[in-house]
Amino acid sequence: MPNYQYQLKDVSLRSQIDLRNHRTNIVQAINTVFTNATNVNIYQNYFEFDLSHLADQQERQSLGREIVKRDSFLDSKKRSYGYSSQLFIRMN
Repeated sequence: MPNYQYQLKDVSLRSQIDLRNHRTNIVQAINTVFTNATNVNIYQNYFEFDLSHLADQQERQSLGREIVKRDSFLDSKKRSYGYSSQLFIRMN
């Protein structure tokens, strides 16, 4: 069962933002994109969940979009990298 762990991409934001304060929006986004997600945990600096399948790139990108759609504070913290904007990066 694949495990997915994500943290804020911008290192300077990791000490400023406690992801536990955004638990509801993150969990709702995970459950919207991945209806079979299990073991969803939100920690201060990262969040994780398990899936019964390997998530493809489109699903992983949809997760980021879904989180910022639900959470205006996190949306305001997105950074541009080349031609795209990104908030989270996969840890594993």
